Amino acid sequence: MADKTITIEKSVSTSKERWRQIFSILEWIALGAFLLSIILFAYKRPFSLLNQIDASLWGEFGSFVGGVIGTFVAYISVRLLVKTLEAQLKSNEDISKSNERTSATYDLQHFNEMFKTLFDLYKNVLNDYKIEGYQNGHESFKVLTKNFSGPDTRTRLTDGSLDMQSRNNLAIASYEKFYADNSDVLSVHFRILYRIFQLIHTASISDANRLVVAKIVRCQLSEEELLLLRYNAMTKCGEKMQVYINQYNVLKHLPYLSILEFAPIYDKLKRNTYINCINVELYSLHCEVRDLFLKRSEKEKIQEKYIGDKKYQIRLTVKQDNSAFKIELIKKHNTDVNSNCTKAFDELSNTDLSMLLELFVREVFFYSNYNQYNNTAKITITPEITQQQHSKKTIVSIEISHNEAYELICCKTQIENPMKSLKKS
Repeated sequence: MADKTITIEKSVSTSKERWRQIFSILEWIALGAFLLSIILFAYKRPFSLLNQIDASLWGEFGSFVGGVIGTFVAYISVRLLVKTLEAQLKSNEDISKSNERTSATYDLQHFNEMFKTLFDLYKNVLNDYKIEGYQNGHESFKVLTKNFSGPDTRTRLTDGSLDMQSRNNLAIASYEKFYADNSDVLSVHFRILYRIFQLIHTASISDANRLVVAKIVRCQLSEEELLLLRYNAMTKCGEKMQVYINQYNVLKHLPYLSILEFAPIYDKLKRNTYINCINVELYSLHCEVRDLFLKRSEKEKIQEKYIGDKKYQIRLTVKQDNSAFKIELIKKHNTDVNSNCTKAFDELSNTDLSMLLELFVREVFFYSNYNQYNNTAKITITPEITQQQHSKKTIVSIEISHNEAYELICCKTQIENPMKSLKKS
């Protein structure tokens, strides 16, 4: 800021020196014009001290000088006044910009102080988790979270007769009981997180800085925190957090199979390696779905990819107006299997694969955004399993479409940049 002030002072000093030079030139021009007028007036005129002064003649000379020189001086005065006003306006503009920069710097400093205070409180509350036999802080918090998401809870959700909404209701009920048992520390934990994101969202800082700080906070959140934060925002106690979760994509790095609604699939995968492989593939799919929906195209948008040993192929299809989406998992038979990703998918039956895709679709379009983007009552989801005997393939597909051909929304960016060709729902 000091350098900018010095720069402004140097600019003002240079401007003053330039105006001094202009004034000096104008003075010489005025003097020259005055002398020239005297010479022209006196040219071929007889002068004598004995002669009486001709008052009318000198009056005419005065009128001449006043008319010519006076007009010139008046013109120069007006021009100088205009230049002075322009210089004043420019100076005021520079001062205004300097004040804005000073104000922005102050706002940023104030934000930094507030953010540091809240973030320190956040780190302290993490250390308040204490379970006998475990280290205070993250280790105790991780053990505590397993009491909520562990085998006892997941067993109740593996019932094949339950749909995702029923599983979601059971998961929320389990969380509410868990929250009631541990509200003394959980309530403080999530209130501080809420205040941190509220501060980020309302601070007088640039959007670029806002996004950077939000990402810094997001990368601090552990998998256990993300899981509890997801369900906390589905309750009355935490529903205000939904806005910030959607705005800053806070749950971006929550593994899919950690979500309780995916318990039937998680239960079928006995090895952590397989669970990780499925999580990676689903995360990649979510990114590709998002990119397809944000892509502008005059025709149907299609994306294809292979998994592992190319035994599995995934095809994503989005209608041109974004009103329908279809995901197909194409499984080839009699294909050698070597990669862990392929082995992970082989652990699942065709029915399990269909459930996995439907859970994925519902998570992307409904549950991850807390049903804020799409009207579930006007959307149809159609699962299908097709056996192709001649080509030795099985195609497991899920199609989701809006009954009134409105745009399906899978991310907040779509809301901020809607497709112009679509009706607004």
